[in-house]
Amino acid sequence: MTAFSPATDAVSRHTKTITAAKFGAAASLYQQHARVQATAAAMLFSLMQRHQGQQAASWGLDLGCGPGHHSVALQRYFSPLLQLDLSHTMLMQSDATSSKVCADMDALPLQDGSVDGIFSNFAMQWSQNLPALINALYRVLTPGSNAYLSLVLDGSLQEIISAYHQASLPCKVNQFITELELRNIVASTAFHTLSFNRVTLVDQFDTAKQALQSIKHIGATHSINSISHTGLGGKGKLKQVLDCYPQLSGRATVSYQVALIALHKPIC
Repeated sequence: MTAFSPATDAVSRHTKTITAAKFGAAASLYQQHARVQATAAAMLFSLMQRHQGQQAASWGLDLGCGPGHHSVALQRYFSPLLQLDLSHTMLMQSDATSSKVCADMDALPLQDGSVDGIFSNFAMQWSQNLPALINALYRVLTPGSNAYLSLVLDGSLQEIISAYHQASLPCKVNQFITELELRNIVASTAFHTLSFNRVTLVDQFDTAKQALQSIKHIGATHSINSISHTGLGGKGKLKQVLDCYPQLSGRATVSYQVALIALHKPIC
């Protein structure tokens, strides 16, 4: 495994350290609770089948791979496969035989034209410079290759936001990019857009507490915009939020707005 530590400013380094720690702490429980992520991944594989068929590429990149749950399926499309994640603990959960790199996606340690396909599921929303990251994906792809991406959009976690609002408490959940902003970023690159769709994915739980815990178990309890927001509240405030959590047919839900994107790097 290769370790890589990009030189960034102090605030960015601190934020990245928090990000890695949060996801590292969630590593052992991630697969059990990442049901929505699994659904998004299945949709990305459908995109790959549609635009790539059974044709296997050479080097593939699983960007923000987490514990590597999709490595076996990805190896049907990419061989060899490179797994990259900010969290060393997450990478250690993967038992795949593929190469692993612990690195920051915002400073990709890859050469120009070095990979023949990119897969990234529920990861790129954590980027601190998404325009630069998408341009970096274009840089590292070989001409004629595709990138398949899912990102969380603004409008996600509305149930949690509603519960905090009803409890008259400041909401600390992450603020994600809007669909329009993301479309504009993609349009500003040299990529050709094969497809861009927005879907709503919903997870259901028996209790509001389980719904809130699901966010913690996938490592998503911190803000990428402010290092001071590190949780969803203390015990007293948490009880207020749970009492105000919206129910649907007696169950607590957590919804995500997700962009599913297939991009093509044309042959010049």
